[in-house]
Amino acid sequence: MLERMEDFFARRIDGYEEHMLQEVEGCEEGYRRMATLVPGHTLNLLDLGCGTGLELQAIWEKKPDIMVYAIDLCPQMLEKLKEKYTDKSMTVVCGDYFRHPFGRNHFDVAVSFESFHHFAPVEKFRLYRKIWASLRKDGLFLLADYMVRSSAEEEKLRKEDARLRQEEGWGKEDMLHSDIPLTVSHEKELLRKAGFCHITEVWHAGDTVLLQAQKGE
Repeated sequence: MLERMEDFFARRIDGYEEHMLQEVEGCEEGYRRMATLVPGHTLNLLDLGCGTGLELQAIWEKKPDIMVYAIDLCPQMLEKLKEKYTDKSMTVVCGDYFRHPFGRNHFDVAVSFESFHHFAPVEKFRLYRKIWASLRKDGLFLLADYMVRSSAEEEKLRKEDARLRQEEGWGKEDMLHSDIPLTVSHEKELLRKAGFCHITEVWHAGDTVLLQAQKGE
């Protein structure tokens, strides 16, 4: 059965980090890979769907003085994040990153790790536009996520999501934990339409793919 996003993660908080590090192919290496792409001049970083901050650990190891703006729906995840990083410069927001304002031309880098594959292309496009606007000139967006290898697989998962929502009485607007990932080419297309340029697939392991996108003019 489908669950509301915040409820899904709240129920799994105790084993979340072990699951990501040990059971999701590519995650442990992906966190390190993402950190290597954060430019040395970075001062302000936006983390969308930050969870307990697994990706932030590697980033802070590289540059401990980066100021982070972290947003996530699940309060239990954010409490664990704050407990782990009491000595870091961090603003923590419990909220919906589709609705929460990020401002304009503020961040040097935006990152997201295994968070966006629950959302439809039209929602992602709006979010990518917000991220684009929040970045400073020449800002960088690093997206690591679950991506599928064919349009047929993408369509199959979307149809299954629609079927379950209808059977269980959920609305299209309900934010649920349901996997509807896109192909790499579809993600790149949405990022280009949102204004990003120089979009490259930096690395992948299994279904975990790391994309790098530059803010265009």
